Amino acid sequence: VTGLNAPKGMAIFDGKLYVSDIDRLVCIDLQTGKILGRYPVEGAQFLNDVAVDEKGYVYVSDSSGRNSVIYRLKDGRMEVWLKGREIKSPNGLFYKDGTLYVGNSGDGKIKAVDVKTRRVRIVASVGSMIDGLILDEKGFFIVSDWRGRTSLVEKDGTVKVLMDTTADRVNSADLGYIPEKRVILIPTFFDNRILAYRLSFK
Repeated sequence: VTGLNAPKGMAIFDGKLYVSDIDRLVCIDLQTGKILGRYPVEGAQFLNDVAVDEKGYVYVSDSSGRNSVIYRLKDGRMEVWLKGREIKSPNGLFYKDGTLYVGNSGDGKIKAVDVKTRRVRIVASVGSMIDGLILDEKGFFIVSDWRGRTSLVEKDGTVKVLMDTTADRVNSADLGYIPEKRVILIPTFFDNRILAYRLSFK
């Protein structure tokens, strides 16, 4: 696919790939690579991660400190879905069972948003800038810190550092996850690699 500026977050739904691209959301046909639509986001500064619910509504975070907003694509139009004091520099998004989980970089907390009521609650405090966010099949969160730390957050909120490459200045950007193999994929951004690690529990 060509014709993009700085693609970041991605999500797949119904044969379509949705990609954030600075100040617009782009919809791409997975089979052909053809761009099906571009949805400009008025006021957007730094569109980042993308998540889709079972209805096909697409959620996009704007990680800019000046425009801390979560947008939603609904019926072909982008709208401001959530903003306010509880949402500051949102980055990683993950949707599951009526809840949108938000890696809130502004305060280092994982927050859960009920998509019906838009009520926000704190799930865990990671204590650092959150980039990637995944909820695995066992109910553990896997989070990455842009500076180079990848952590596991247990159900009680306990944070365990899986890997820390901050001293080596190797970043941990958004995460990928293969549940069948319990493999985490970590793009290192400036280091120009994708690292793969298998999770194992005693």
